[in-house]
Amino acid sequence: VLPRFGANGGYVTVAVGAALALPVALFLPHRLGAVAAAGAETSGAPPIRGWVALAGTLCMAASLTAVSVYVVPLARQAGLGVTVGRTAISVALACQMLGGALATVLAGRVRYITVFCVCATVFLATWGVYAIQAPAALFIAMSGLAGTAAFVAGPFLVPMTVEADPSRRAAMQSGAVQLLAGAFGPLLASLAVTDHNVRGVLVLAVALQGLGLGVAMMLHRTAQAERTRP
Repeated sequence: VLPRFGANGGYVTVAVGAALALPVALFLPHRLGAVAAAGAETSGAPPIRGWVALAGTLCMAASLTAVSVYVVPLARQAGLGVTVGRTAISVALACQMLGGALATVLAGRVRYITVFCVCATVFLATWGVYAIQAPAALFIAMSGLAGTAAFVAGPFLVPMTVEADPSRRAAMQSGAVQLLAGAFGPLLASLAVTDHNVRGVLVLAVALQGLGLGVAMMLHRTAQAERTRP
């Protein structure tokens, strides 16, 4: 759409997509499912552990958005053309649909911490490829793999917040925090790059992803300890 119709064509496409989604809204449930007795109150601010889970969500999601806005400059710095960067973005977006479908299949079958560890490995491998003079095919392939992993990991952020805060108060804010990460990641990235070197965003992404993964592991271990406590 964009090469032929420009930015306006992109906006029209987004508008059409939103319009197509409107009828589906009529069939959405009107209320959340029942929650555990210990977390029946869903109004008000989340508890401390809920805020920690949301902070971990922000870090992990921001690491992905930070890199995503610099894919084309990273391709150019690797000696590849703008076309390669654009193709990598298109492939990553297409693979996100595959990731979403895979996340649906895995839901309830795999622990969120396992998903986070596997996906973080994929992200680190992808960013490692971005940091070197990789061939175009590898650059594009890893972008697609990272796109898949991003949409596999995303839905599992909610189980993490539910485990940290059974009242679901934190979980209800998870989508908003992920949306905030869409701006927070690029904001931090703009401070980590220069006109001649954009690879600083990769260092930033590794730090954010590591911090978020550390939060997830801490929350999971704390929840496990509480479940096994007499």
